[in-house]
Amino acid sequence: IRGLSGPPDHLASAQVLNLRRPAVQGTPFADAVPYRVAESRQAGDGSLYLKFDGFDTPEAAKTLKGMEIVVPRAAAAPLAPNEFYIEDLKGLIVIDSKGAQIGVIENVIEGGGGELVEVVLENGVRRLVPFRKEFFGDISLGQGSAVLTALWVLE
Repeated sequence: IRGLSGPPDHLASAQVLNLRRPAVQGTPFADAVPYRVAESRQAGDGSLYLKFDGFDTPEAAKTLKGMEIVVPRAAAAPLAPNEFYIEDLKGLIVIDSKGAQIGVIENVIEGGGGELVEVVLENGVRRLVPFRKEFFGDISLGQGSAVLTALWVLE
């Protein structure tokens, strides 16, 4: 496996992992199926090799190709300072540098050039803002807010 949220080495000691097909939407664990990990080992390229109980042939293992591993927050990859999980950004109140509310982050769209934050403004208008330090200042998950420092980007 290769981690989408950083190196997957934090999963090496897992005994059970929840897998789901990426096309399935909904709550994280409603559609995931638990699989018991029989073996794991680190690869030199930063990926992790896993063998699940009951998948004893290459053909059986191939049926798992493309599945996502979903884990509870306690088992998620550790974050570096100023890194955030997308789900944590959703619902944050967007404020200006003086603390006035501008809108709410409704979604985060991942793209090749970085993430775009979808902000629903107070008047209901939606704007996409690049999630970059040039546009956003302090992000406080504890206070539930994100400071938008470049208001012109909403025009």
